[in-house]
Amino acid sequence: MSTDVSSACTAAKDEMNRLERELRDIAEFYFMVGSALQRSPPRLKIVNTDLAAARQVGPSWMESSVDYLAWPDKETVKETLRAYYDAENAYAEAWRVLSSDVRSQFPRPKR
Repeated sequence: MSTDVSSACTAAKDEMNRLERELRDIAEFYFMVGSALQRSPPRLKIVNTDLAAARQVGPSWMESSVDYLAWPDKETVKETLRAYYDAENAYAEAWRVLSSDVRSQFPRPKR
């Protein structure tokens, strides 16, 4: 029984960590876009689109580039965040049913 409960907690923690990484990737994407658009002059290369590239004014390593087809839309952000909250709750519930000696092997849930 203890092994099953421990395995369930491990699986819940792994899923929460996976979704957290996915949210960080989304944040990094939007941070890169925001930073590029905030520059003066704005410089952002968007590949896989019909947007004509602006004349290059500096070294190419200074120009951010993103893939239009990989752009996370607002529904993706919302659903990934919802899944993370659900996974966070599932981990907290799985952690609470562990015995105290096994519980010490896992980080305390933030919720």
